[in-house]
Amino acid sequence: MSKAILFAAGYVDPNGIETCNTQFMSKMQDKGLTVGAIVPLHRLNGDASEGANGRILAVIEVAMPYRTVQTVIRRTERSGIPFYWIDAPTYFDRPNRFGELDDAERYLFWCKAVVQALPALDMMPDLIHCQDWPSAFIPFLLAHRYRSITAYKAIRTMYTFHSIGNQGIFDQENCWNAGLFIEELQEFGLDYYEQLNFMQAGLRYADAITTVSPQYAREIATEMCGMTMEQLIADKQEQLYGIVNGIDHETFDPATDQQIAANYKVDHLAGKSMNKAALQLELGLPQRADVPVLLFHSAFSSEKGADMLRYGLPDLLKSDLQLIVLHAGPDSCGFEEAPFARFFAEAAQSNESKFRFHPYDAKRKRRLFAGADMLLMPSASEPCGFEQQLAMRYGTVPIVRSVGGLADTVIPYSENPADATGFAFHYANEKVMLHAVRQAIGLYNSKEQWEKLIRNGMKRHYSIDDTVDAYWNVYRKLIGDSIGMAASSHGNEGYQR
Repeated sequence: MSKAILFAAGYVDPNGIETCNTQFMSKMQDKGLTVGAIVPLHRLNGDASEGANGRILAVIEVAMPYRTVQTVIRRTERSGIPFYWIDAPTYFDRPNRFGELDDAERYLFWCKAVVQALPALDMMPDLIHCQDWPSAFIPFLLAHRYRSITAYKAIRTMYTFHSIGNQGIFDQENCWNAGLFIEELQEFGLDYYEQLNFMQAGLRYADAITTVSPQYAREIATEMCGMTMEQLIADKQEQLYGIVNGIDHETFDPATDQQIAANYKVDHLAGKSMNKAALQLELGLPQRADVPVLLFHSAFSSEKGADMLRYGLPDLLKSDLQLIVLHAGPDSCGFEEAPFARFFAEAAQSNESKFRFHPYDAKRKRRLFAGADMLLMPSASEPCGFEQQLAMRYGTVPIVRSVGGLADTVIPYSENPADATGFAFHYANEKVMLHAVRQAIGLYNSKEQWEKLIRNGMKRHYSIDDTVDAYWNVYRKLIGDSIGMAASSHGNEGYQR
């Protein structure tokens, strides 16, 4: 009988690169595991998701401090993967999935409902894989509230977080919703500056912990990057794994991509220059093959290095290049981002011959990565990073600050010219960033060396298959070798204890 893994998440993006998406789970299913996902049914003020029409498995009553919530457990399928929906309009018929005043109560209810719903599912998990802070109290509940129940004793838990800053911190009084008195928080190791911290519960009580790159796993064990979790992270090193979230090499393939101007592959790069010319024409830039096109595709925040680009922009535009700045998210610019957006828009108007600024445009994204020569990612923090992987896949050379997943995925030219896939700098300073950009521009003028850099990047393997293999090996450690051996063809790059 195959082992069963249940993925628990406050929200599932079917097209995301997180470990709780349909493609990741399908690949685990292909390895012989029984898999399923359990999520809240977010009705978003009546605009219900697919789960609203799901088959009803059970109706349960979940006790909260001031009410008992009648909860419907529904079932649907995505690509052969069962999805179980916690249908409780009291908590999830809201304008937003997150950001409500009672989020702590909502997601403590959700954690309780997940554990209580297990007997009603058509699978009993050997492992519950909890995603980010909304599901972080599930390991605690299993360890201290349900362990005496025979059916629950053997269930193991894994906690995955994508950013150490996204902890789920709320008023301490919310512990009542978890069935805890304030006086008990210290006893259970959950006292946190007179507040309740969801992530703390996941880190302390999960049998294994994963985050999204080996370097990031090391960084967050330090006071500089740990955001008050560093000691707990350091104490949990034996249970902590850093695994890069790879991209889907079938979906993102310049040899077959129908969204770009011309196809190309690692041993035939002619189409790359055709994409560059098409992009320059599309954006109204002079069609020059002799100058590099530099792309900044990111949220406009200091965390993503927008401040470094802003301060370094006057000197950057003195170089012989063309610059494209594009906001990476569909949401309108928030409080921090709006000043950056205004600055870049005004700067582009003043430098029309070499600078283009555009708001978010999902349809243009692949054309940008296929047509650009370089990608700038001067992030202050980058747990994993998607854009640098996409850039290398499309033959666009990344220029990155050597942090987190950027350090794990980009081989700097300054350290290893023969195998390099990009350029890197260490200090969060616009002068240091500009030095790295100028290094890249200098090498761009050497066609043979530049094409070698492109090919090195296109050959790098950080695919979703590598991610699946790495998680597979951790699952084996938790629930036994009987689930089989991973058959990775790439050596699990980006995986580290």
